[in-house]
Amino acid sequence: MHVVRLHRSLYPPREGLSDFFIWDDDFQKRRELNAPLEKILEDIWAILKKYEL
Repeated sequence: MHVVRLHRSLYPPREGLSDFFIWDDDFQKRRELNAPLEKILEDIWAILKKYEL
């Protein structure tokens, strides 16, 4: 599907948005800051899974 190909082509070589994260030396703070990004990635993945052939 075209949508899946576009998503995979965004950020080669890893194919997608999985490389986006916020770094902080404090592990707990890093987890808190990245939680919304993880949720977005999960939502995108759920949508893309519907279109994979």
